[in-house]
Amino acid sequence: MYSPSFIDEIYKKATEEATQRVREYQKKLEQYFDNKMECEMVVGRGETRDEIVDYVESVKADLLILGSRGLSALKRTFVGSTSDYCVHHCHCPVTIVKMPRTD
Repeated sequence: MYSPSFIDEIYKKATEEATQRVREYQKKLEQYFDNKMECEMVVGRGETRDEIVDYVESVKADLLILGSRGLSALKRTFVGSTSDYCVHHCHCPVTIVKMPRTD
């Protein structure tokens, strides 16, 4: 059995690592768009799809852009699709960006 302090320490470390990665992605996006596009990235805790929908609603976002992982129909059946959930539960337009096909 793990102590609450051990679990809190693991969560703290994971949050710090996620925050660092998000900052790196944000810098890349800002550079790519020559700082002409406002971008905000957030680290949340909980079920991803619920966190996204709740955050989008809380900031009254004009648009949500999501990437698609390209799961197969079978995997989507068991795992679910975050982008599909957001399309049906967000009250703003949702754009899903797919990776180009590699044949």
